[in-house]
Amino acid sequence: MNKKIKNIKIKTVLRETAIIALSLLAVLSVATTAHAGSLTPSASPTAQSYTFSDILARLVANTSATAGNHSLNATTTPQATFPTLTQLYNAIPTIYAGDFLASSTYFGVTGSVAVKTGNTAVASSSAQSTSLIFTIPTGYYSGADSVTVSTTSASFIAANIANGTYLFGITGTLTGYAYGGNSIDQVLTTATGTPGNYNPSNLIASNVKSGITFGTSTTGSLLPSGGTASPSDVTSGKTFFGSSQTDWNLQTGTASIIDYSLWNLQTIDDWLCSGATSCTSPTRTEYTAEEGTWSNVSGSPFNAGFATSSTPLNYFPVGAQVYLMSGVVKQDNRTGLWWSDAASTGAVTAVATSTTNIFTLTGSAGVGDGTRPWDTATTTVTNGNSINFCNALNDISFGGHTDWYLPTQKQLMQAYINGSANNLPNPGFNFWSSTELYNNTAYAWTVYLGFGTTNPNTKALSNYVRCVR
Repeated sequence: MNKKIKNIKIKTVLRETAIIALSLLAVLSVATTAHAGSLTPSASPTAQSYTFSDILARLVANTSATAGNHSLNATTTPQATFPTLTQLYNAIPTIYAGDFLASSTYFGVTGSVAVKTGNTAVASSSAQSTSLIFTIPTGYYSGADSVTVSTTSASFIAANIANGTYLFGITGTLTGYAYGGNSIDQVLTTATGTPGNYNPSNLIASNVKSGITFGTSTTGSLLPSGGTASPSDVTSGKTFFGSSQTDWNLQTGTASIIDYSLWNLQTIDDWLCSGATSCTSPTRTEYTAEEGTWSNVSGSPFNAGFATSSTPLNYFPVGAQVYLMSGVVKQDNRTGLWWSDAASTGAVTAVATSTTNIFTLTGSAGVGDGTRPWDTATTTVTNGNSINFCNALNDISFGGHTDWYLPTQKQLMQAYINGSANNLPNPGFNFWSSTELYNNTAYAWTVYLGFGTTNPNTKALSNYVRCVR
């Protein structure tokens, strides 16, 4: 079996050899009869393109090269000295559309950067410190293009821009301040320059604080005015501008604050001496903390001539010999009233004098208390002796004032509540008031300042007199 296969292979080889020999003979016979063209090149080989090295340099360093600037003739044995395709591929950059204009295409990629033309609005703006920051829309701008900056602020108007100043298309109309020029350094409220640089026509000395230089070397003369208070009228320690100010220095009040809570302790003011420091005669004392403070007014005691001479006060009826027991005047700090001493029959050391209080009210119903509706003359029968005596004090400006009058019943009663028994000179008498009994005009009220009792008496009776203002 193996021998048979071996014979077959030998026969196959011999047959293929014969076929090859016949083919060669055919070729050779044709070659001897055909004529080929000239194998000599028509010209020397020339270089007409770029080398791989040129292309690589262009990709890597953007280097320019000249086409065909090389020789095709080998000077040495051929070697692998030119760049590989891998180097060329790696040198090709990645192209992004956002890196170049939309009108350009590189390596098959078309740019996406828009070309801006004309006037383009600013996307946004913001203030930072002293700078105004603008956000410009994305895109490419040539030298002929522009960006618009605008605002929608309601405050950006001509009236808020200095007069004559041109700003973003608006010419300002804001004029100067009331006391200065258009420039901030010429406004009196902020200027710190030397006094005398400005001279507004509406500034005069009487409108400028006293002692302040303004305008062209003018000095102000304005002083506080209109005040009617004095230090004794204002609570102690409080400052104010009072009457007759001659400068701008604040005055300080001296009036003490009344502690009305002490009035709740009047219940211990009785004949048992409750609350007193001593209840043993003759040093027996009473509780007086609830009383007001009575003090001599400035200038008291007053000496108006009648206290040291034999000349009486002139009051109706003419020739009556009536004086004051002293020139002492006390002020009750709780009511502010000034109280004179009692009337007297003679000199300072004389005894108190009583007189009638016959008066007729001439005012109409509804006249306010304290209006003094009767005649203030000192020789009028209408007034009666008591009222005329107080009017006589006005004739001589007693204590420097001309507003003395006969006190009302309530003023006398309040004087007792505030401590007249312990503070007024000569309180131990019934004193006439200017208050009539409401249901019988023939009577007027009296108040005993030593005890606090009050009773109506006929006006024809004699009681004592002291005046108030």
